[in-house]
Amino acid sequence: MLTYLETFLGESVKVLWEQWVESYPSQYEELKRAGSNPNNFANVMSNMIIAEDPELGHTSLQNERLREIEKLTLTSWTGIKEFSQHYLYNTTTAKQGFNVGVVERYFNKLPDPLGSIIFEEYRKETGGNVVNISQSITFVFKQLRKVCTSIQAERSMKKSDYNFCNNIVQIPLTYGEERHWKNKYYKPQRRDNRNFRTKERYFLRRSDNRAPFLHKRNVRRYNPKKTYDKTCRCFIYITLLIT
Repeated sequence: MLTYLETFLGESVKVLWEQWVESYPSQYEELKRAGSNPNNFANVMSNMIIAEDPELGHTSLQNERLREIEKLTLTSWTGIKEFSQHYLYNTTTAKQGFNVGVVERYFNKLPDPLGSIIFEEYRKETGGNVVNISQSITFVFKQLRKVCTSIQAERSMKKSDYNFCNNIVQIPLTYGEERHWKNKYYKPQRRDNRNFRTKERYFLRRSDNRAPFLHKRNVRRYNPKKTYDKTCRCFIYITLLIT
């Protein structure tokens, strides 16, 4: 069987195969005793040429994918989709999809505190048993979908839409209580407009026309160019003169 499979090798690979047979005669004899399964020959050639043996599970490609898994980081939830895609690809390529440590590392790489909450929910649902990486990623996206739905619902509701809450939940001793509006705030009027008209101001101020708050503006100014017809007379003094 091995002689038949050697005919499919190229020139350079066939020379390399002959050198391997001469250098490792014991392994060659073991390969012949393994039987006529062509997969054994293919695994030996793969390990000899590219240093990878899929049957042993410690190929250089798998080790490279495991190193890439360690390098993957997620600092913001905006990149969760791309992060999960790369993590799933590297995990399946490394044949570690059912590795409990690799699956838990995926949850540990999620940003806190939401990542820890999702991991606890996953443990409760699975009964503490971590299944595989594909189901873990699916569970994470289901939880994120619930969170995003609640956020969108809160954003869609305006302040006026919460009035129905008064008919559902009432605070004791506040049934039918109307809201008292605060005093209006008036902005100062612009005086650069020619058609400016003063508006009434709805506010109170302290009166200054009583003692001791007399103000000089309450006294009429004397104008020397004006003739005053009315004069102040002292009636007591006039009566004294008459008598």
